[in-house]
Amino acid sequence: MEGAKAMSNALKKNRSLQVLNLQENSLGMDGAIFIATALTGNHNLTYINLQGNRIGESGAKVISDAIKTNSPNCVVKI
Repeated sequence: MEGAKAMSNALKKNRSLQVLNLQENSLGMDGAIFIATALTGNHNLTYINLQGNRIGESGAKVISDAIKTNSPNCVVKI
């Protein structure tokens, strides 16, 4: 969870990031919440890969809602 928290903080600062690959990082629901929170201020993401994590349906929904609001053209792989 510390890694997801650090990534969330980095995403909040880096507004120009377009591609985010977090494949196979053992992210769970808590990690999904950290990432979704950070995405609320990032409008430039075009691709996020979250395959191979354990975010579940609830985590996918949290991230999906954040992306729909902030980066509607972003492709997400879960």
